Amino acid sequence: MSDAEPTSRGLPAAVAPALTSASPAVTDNTLFLSLRDGQVIAFDVESGDTAWTFQGSGTLSAPAVVHRGVVYVGSWGGIVHALDAADGRELWTFETAGRIVASPSFAKNLMAVASDDGLVYIVDTIDAGKRLIYDAAFTVLETPVFADDRLFISTAKGRIAAIDQSKIEYSFERGLRYWRQQFFIWRLQNHRERRIKVRIVRTS
Repeated sequence: MSDAEPTSRGLPAAVAPALTSASPAVTDNTLFLSLRDGQVIAFDVESGDTAWTFQGSGTLSAPAVVHRGVVYVGSWGGIVHALDAADGRELWTFETAGRIVASPSFAKNLMAVASDDGLVYIVDTIDAGKRLIYDAAFTVLETPVFADDRLFISTAKGRIAAIDQSKIEYSFERGLRYWRQQFFIWRLQNHRERRIKVRIVRTS
């Protein structure tokens, strides 16, 4: 029996069982939607039928992201869930120290995800191993962006940082931070920052 309802144009309209504040992620034949009750649902884009569902941990407000056949979604519980896009099977989880309200971003086998603890986590998507934890000094509520071999981060206080992606496995003293700059849109005044710290976490 189909989960979809017909529309006036004859196309199926899938019905989500809970509220959502996120845009869907769409591949060739599947739509992925995160719901505020912690569910992730995959719909067939042709029929509108439910392909699979997954119950996550905590509220999901950020959109799901599909990268190399894996669906990634972060929760208010601070957990990133990596799900097989084909069947919804959980491949791994990664825990942060704060709420995740923005989607992660990707470059090859690297994932960058920010939480409201002021930290940005760089994670290996193969084994969920930590590659780097970057202290942005202020809350990060937006998605970090990979571009031109750099990772760009903006904070709620108007601070922007750029990290050299090619040196992400090296120590901070060898040039991890490419540059940083402060923009004060409404108040052009100095702001006291706490000391920036970077923690390198090696995996065995």
